[in-house]
Amino acid sequence: MWFITTTHTIPKFYRLDGVITEPAINWVYAWTEGNLHYQSTQPHIGDPTQALEALNVVGVTGFSTKAEARDVAKGFGIKIWKCLSISEPKPAKVKAVSFAELKERAFQDPEVREAYDALTELDKLNTASTKR
Repeated sequence: MWFITTTHTIPKFYRLDGVITEPAINWVYAWTEGNLHYQSTQPHIGDPTQALEALNVVGVTGFSTKAEARDVAKGFGIKIWKCLSISEPKPAKVKAVSFAELKERAFQDPEVREAYDALTELDKLNTASTKR
């Protein structure tokens, strides 16, 4: 979603009626994405889901395209503004693997080996408890 904002370091947001509002968004200067760590002198939205909820609470409307947001901003008659994209984080992709594939990979990667050993122990316990 695209939102119309002021150009302040920590931006304020425009509602459809042209009123500027300051939602309770968690801005951060350091964050992690996967195994990568980032740090910036510019603020970054800490939690996109929380930010979208905060914008909804104060009545800020998002637009599906940047062009749509730009057209609305031009209609406000303001000279300086910017568009900010905020989207829900994508769910992590999880790949199912067979026990045989896990066993094969366990001999190549120590972390996979730990998971394989733990699953093997669980399997032994489950087998023992069903034999009683």
